[in-house]
Amino acid sequence: MPNLTVTHEAPLESDRNKLTTIILQRASDAARQILEDLMMTIEWKDDFVEGFVNQGRAEGREEGAITAKIGALMKVLSSRQLRPTKKQLGQVAQCTDLAKLDRWFERSLTAETAAEVFKD
Repeated sequence: MPNLTVTHEAPLESDRNKLTTIILQRASDAARQILEDLMMTIEWKDDFVEGFVNQGRAEGREEGAITAKIGALMKVLSSRQLRPTKKQLGQVAQCTDLAKLDRWFERSLTAETAAEVFKD
């Protein structure tokens, strides 16, 4: 006896088109009209497009977190008069690693020198 596995994955676009064609061909005129009216009133979202939208939002949040952490780090360095070198300032400006920025920020709160902050 073959092992049948039931999955609940969304149908592929080609499958969706085939099913739509079958349903619309088999449905009565009244049922077809109800289905067409329903499709006009519900906001249909394409999973492919939504995936890109959600990815863009996630990237935007990450970029925002990085920008905020850089700003906070620069503020602490300035207020504590730690005077980072041009090279260290360049490292901060180019950094996209939130974990590294967090480490630098934490160190900046108690470090005696900028060198201690960037001792990676």
